Amino acid sequence: MKPMDLSARVVDLPGAEFQPGARQWQGIPGLECASNGRLWATWYTGTEGEGPGNHVVVATCPVTGGAWTDPVTVVEPPDDRHRCFDPCLWIDPLKRLWLFWAQCGGGQHFDGRGGVWCIRSEDASRPVPQWSVPRRLCDGVMMNKPTVLSTGEWMLPAALWRFFGGDWADLDTLRYSNVVVSTDAGVTWTRRGGADVPDRHYDEHMVVERKDGTLWMLVRTKPGLSGMGESVSLDRGATWLSGKATKAPLTGPNSRFFIRRLQSGRLLLVTHLRTDRRSD
Repeated sequence: MKPMDLSARVVDLPGAEFQPGARQWQGIPGLECASNGRLWATWYTGTEGEGPGNHVVVATCPVTGGAWTDPVTVVEPPDDRHRCFDPCLWIDPLKRLWLFWAQCGGGQHFDGRGGVWCIRSEDASRPVPQWSVPRRLCDGVMMNKPTVLSTGEWMLPAALWRFFGGDWADLDTLRYSNVVVSTDAGVTWTRRGGADVPDRHYDEHMVVERKDGTLWMLVRTKPGLSGMGESVSLDRGATWLSGKATKAPLTGPNSRFFIRRLQSGRLLLVTHLRTDRRSD
């Protein structure tokens, strides 16, 4: 077994070392809401900044509202040369709660390969989830929610960062804003294709299905005229048209964004107003 394939430890009801008083920083949050109104939040933290030793935290808020709990779950790296980072919460069409995170080793910020891992709870309404065993799904990093296609397929946006080769030069032909698809409700996952968007930076891409069945991908890019790029797939993600910079108002300052189709059918985009700096 390669070192970066070691499973993280899932800690239920974590101790004092994972509580707010011991936390020096935090970032990269995610939210999800169960059908009964229970809210879930995740982020990552650990050590003094982004790097080896980072761990993922999950907290929840009761259906009735009020204060958030202290961490109810922690995903801890297998050793001090690994990090668990960029978590994402998602409730699938079967009402199950998924927690995804990226994991890499080698004592590095990113080792050139990474890996998308997950655990799953069958009941998102419970105050303390009963998680499945951690499972590695694919290479790369995924920090934004999957998309459920009209075909019933589930599509993960998982990127292999192209500016970190590390010890995995054999993966250089796959360093794109990739999509990884399940046709069996999350039992198996297979890379289908990837988009090559100029100046992409940490990717952090998301995919929406348009009404004509084509797929539209938005990607985080370096600062400049846009800060966001786009590509389109006409064949369910197997191939992607040449990426290009977006035009206003689809812009950003090289930072995370969010796009989703609402129940009304409209698209919701959350991004920064400016392109020269973040507006948080």
